Amino acid sequence: MLPAFFLLAVACSACYALDNGVALTPPMGWSTWNTLACDYDEGDLREIADIMVKTGLTKLGYVYFNIDDCWEDGRDANGRLRYNATQFPSGMHGWGQHLHSLGMKFGIYTSSGQYTCSGFEGSWGHEFEDAQTFADWEVDFMKLDCCNTSVEMKNVSYPKWSKALNATGRPIVYSCDTDELIGIFPWTNEERPWDWAPPVCNMWRTWKDIKPYWWSWTMNLAFNIETWDLLDLSTIAKPGAFNDPDMLEVGVGEMTYEESKSHFSLWAMMAAPLILGNDLRHMTTETLDIITNAEVIAIDQDPLGRQGRRVLQGIDSDIYAKPLVGGAIAVALWNKVDYPVDITLNWSDLGFAPAKTMALRDLWAHRDLGPHTQSYTAKAVAPTGVVVLKLSPVPGQPPLHHLLLST
Repeated sequence: MLPAFFLLAVACSACYALDNGVALTPPMGWSTWNTLACDYDEGDLREIADIMVKTGLTKLGYVYFNIDDCWEDGRDANGRLRYNATQFPSGMHGWGQHLHSLGMKFGIYTSSGQYTCSGFEGSWGHEFEDAQTFADWEVDFMKLDCCNTSVEMKNVSYPKWSKALNATGRPIVYSCDTDELIGIFPWTNEERPWDWAPPVCNMWRTWKDIKPYWWSWTMNLAFNIETWDLLDLSTIAKPGAFNDPDMLEVGVGEMTYEESKSHFSLWAMMAAPLILGNDLRHMTTETLDIITNAEVIAIDQDPLGRQGRRVLQGIDSDIYAKPLVGGAIAVALWNKVDYPVDITLNWSDLGFAPAKTMALRDLWAHRDLGPHTQSYTAKAVAPTGVVVLKLSPVPGQPPLHHLLLST
């Protein structure tokens, strides 16, 4: 019998995904909402875009620069969306061209209802017109929100937007956010994006808006792992179609370094979109250290596109595993409590025989740990901290998960 971890890792090969050729790995970038909300203009955004280039964030893959709500200014006499010209003196097309000149991509926001969440002009009834407007502005990413709407309206607008974006002929990442419709209790949960979104959207929200607190991001993590009715969401995600636990809160609020490192690491294990939300103009060296860890980013961006699974759940710690291209495995050992704990990964947690030899690398310490058999124990993992390992076959042995799938 094959280990359940690997059976589920390949089960989503039967899932459907939106066939628009984009987001084959989880999108990475930055968004206005978490820090700036409605308080921004083009000058602010130019500063932040320049910092993304100067700090090397764009070279690491953070290329989508997403304007969230509050840019809209009604419609013109022909029914086309207008932008706030005072806020964006270069115009939206001009702003997009500036981003493209920096090697970045242009993201924008609208709502499926008549009004956005902040009360500006929405797109209900204008889906094809607005999709063409965005294409004319050379938009590369569009987030569709669901304020001022209903489940019934959502059932019409979200598939319609998918067709409208594809009809423009421009490749645009389609991010579907229906969190306002997701019930906080099982008996109120009429909205299940994981059921309908994979053939419609490139990414879809799995829980409510994230906040810069431990309790908030861990709740979003929990509902990105499994639903109220215990559906394992790792079976849904695949290249071009990803579960979205919401934007990153690293560098926002007062989370500790260890909490932020865990937050970032577990988003990577989830194959989640890595959309920064901090004000890069006031970024600490610790925050920059976290969001520029190329080895952890590589786990998120692995071409296999598989979401990791929780393979062991304990009172004080959890273990997550994610299959990688070429037969390696990423493992996160997460301390959930406010005191140090030892966390042991047994090969049996991954379905391997104890005698199996694997080469380990610590992706936060950036050092090889050598070959191991049977188990590995991370000693005194920091309170609320994480250890992220990459397990690889030793020379001369077949790929780890491919070996199991062939037995």
